[in-house]
Amino acid sequence: MPIKSASEVNDHLEQDTTVVAIDEAQFFDTQIISITQQLADQGIRVIVAGLETPLLEGEKEPLRAYLSAGGKALVLVDPGQETGINDVLAPWQVGFENKLVVDAVRGLSGDAVTPVIDRYQFSQITKDLPMVALPLACPIVPLAPAEDASSFTPLARTSSQSWADTDVEGDQALGFDEGEDLAGPLTLIATVESPVPESEETTRMVLVGDSDFLINDVLTQIPNGQFLFLNAVNWLAEEESLIAIGPKANVPRSVRLTMVQEGVVCFGSLILIPAVILVAGVVVWLKRR
Repeated sequence: MPIKSASEVNDHLEQDTTVVAIDEAQFFDTQIISITQQLADQGIRVIVAGLETPLLEGEKEPLRAYLSAGGKALVLVDPGQETGINDVLAPWQVGFENKLVVDAVRGLSGDAVTPVIDRYQFSQITKDLPMVALPLACPIVPLAPAEDASSFTPLARTSSQSWADTDVEGDQALGFDEGEDLAGPLTLIATVESPVPESEETTRMVLVGDSDFLINDVLTQIPNGQFLFLNAVNWLAEEESLIAIGPKANVPRSVRLTMVQEGVVCFGSLILIPAVILVAGVVVWLKRR
């Protein structure tokens, strides 16, 4: 529902409200940060989306302070968007690379800029998670050596033949440019979990190098993104017991294959099976002679 100012968020809360989603957050005044903090203190999960313009300096510091005090955040970032979110994430030595992920090996139906994630590092978020497609994604990169960024845990990566292209608009022919592009495998989903010093609180963040997997057009084709989203929200709320893959009654019955899987199917149906039948026929014919 449309609102004109951040203060109007409270006017629309119901007694049983558990989740508040705020879109186009960059167009609100800085009061949106304090209201978000108040909602979080009440146990209400807050989702802030629509960061298409850079965060102001006056917005970055309150966000850093909130997270440093044990805050929780789901951060979804697309390539080609200068959001300034890396400045907020700097204390945890992690950030998003403003490059377009290209993965011809695991691209959805041959689309190299729509990487398919079907292998995960085990976590409460990815346990039993089905295949997820992340169209037009950007990679997540640790900004410190692995031994120093101990709170950073990659959950899903692209293939070793993938790369992150500097041409985020896809205007030029896609190809790996040594020295400019980032070679794979690339992290597309990760978590950050960091205890707050001298406190029982723990900062938790889920980072995803894509937000398009939640739009209706994508969910209609690959609805599994909703399970990733729900699992992430429950993990952030420290309600791991609620994490479960829901019913798939509305999942389309069409099969989505990666390029490798399509190649195996084509080889098996067009070459291997006919070859086996041919060989069997020749053997039977020779035995009858």
